[in-house]
Amino acid sequence: GVSVQDGEEQPQSGEEPCFIPGSIYASQDDELTLSTDNIIVSDDAGEYSLKLASSQQPFGDSVTLPDEGGETSIIVSGEHGETTHDVNVVRVAVRESGESGRINVLIMGDSFVGMGAMPCEVKRLVSDVYGFTNVEFVGTRTARSGEDSVMSEGRGGYGFADFLKTDDSQGRGETVPNPYRTQDEVSLKAYFDENGVETPDVMVIYMGVNDLTQYGVGEEDAAEVIAARAGQWLELIGGEYPEARILLCGLVYISDDNGLRDASEFNAQIMRINRAYQSLAESGPLSERLTYVDTASTFDRNANYDVETIVHEDGATETRQTDWIHPSEEGFRKLAQPIAAALAATLGHISDTPS
Repeated sequence: GVSVQDGEEQPQSGEEPCFIPGSIYASQDDELTLSTDNIIVSDDAGEYSLKLASSQQPFGDSVTLPDEGGETSIIVSGEHGETTHDVNVVRVAVRESGESGRINVLIMGDSFVGMGAMPCEVKRLVSDVYGFTNVEFVGTRTARSGEDSVMSEGRGGYGFADFLKTDDSQGRGETVPNPYRTQDEVSLKAYFDENGVETPDVMVIYMGVNDLTQYGVGEEDAAEVIAARAGQWLELIGGEYPEARILLCGLVYISDDNGLRDASEFNAQIMRINRAYQSLAESGPLSERLTYVDTASTFDRNANYDVETIVHEDGATETRQTDWIHPSEEGFRKLAQPIAAALAATLGHISDTPS
């Protein structure tokens, strides 16, 4: 397995293959359960067990986080002994006070945004659950889910490398052109100005899985390279929009039923990428206005994908994930929950800050 325990970014044998984020975002009413399946990335995940440090309950394969939120500690027991992980559970309340002026929100990323279900659910939750009626979602592309739609910047198949390239001969060439490139420069602001998109006050970014598949899941330095690309993109857009707050979302894990990828190897890299994203938010140059939003720890990777049953010639059956990377509709809605909660927390801060 690959471990990022205590901030390590390189594979280290003999260490616990576990990542529990420093903060988890949820509404006041969400029940938050962390299971070994969603925080332990190892073929031996079943050998690990969890308990809350404050509880007298025995170790088990999952823990339910406190309803009241706040700081809590989780003890992980496994082949490497017991380790304690501190996590801040951020419970976001429904907004009751009057609204301030309009706030523009940009949701940007790859097909996880472009397919529509996730950003549409974020929009619904922010308005209907958290009570923000003064939010305008901006972008040049319309993401749709059923009868719902939201403006965004979701581009299927894209990664940070595609948004950063200054020449379409780079990377995957003209088949994946950089929409934000003007001659030899890259500028999201110039593109938005040209297309009449208003200045975003908050930018939500979900991206990185295409960088991983293109760079190579088996490459030892994949997480380091992808985090560096993410950092470059954040500095670029952060420089162009110096007042904007940015939410960098972690990536979700694939299921054990995936038919195209080895889940343990792929998820080990996702875990390292998420840990590196969190480090960018904690100590990167934009740390004062950059928030890491973890999605993997509360996303049930073995329940939130569509599956089918494959019958082989010998009569044996196999359950297989029908789309190797994209969640089901319900999975996308589950993915939206921590993102919407973190966005609502950020919107509340903006609304309550005197102008």
